Amino acid sequence: MYKRQDQLSLVGFDDATVAGLESVSLSTIAQDTAALADAALDRAITRIESRSSEPMETVLQPRLVVRATTVPIR
Repeated sequence: MYKRQDQLSLVGFDDATVAGLESVSLSTIAQDTAALADAALDRAITRIESRSSEPMETVLQPRLVVRATTVPIR
């Protein structure tokens, strides 16, 4: 069991605006929302033009935003 604050990291997902506030400073996994929107639009256009209903997969690289809720690696 973790008993001290310096033994545990806390990481959120999606880099919500509140995570970056000084009072919160939550480390988070961020997504490139512009790239996500571009990929979604490209996929929608491709499906419309090809009249395909086949599933498509797109993998976008997230990034770790380290803030105050991440402790150093020992």
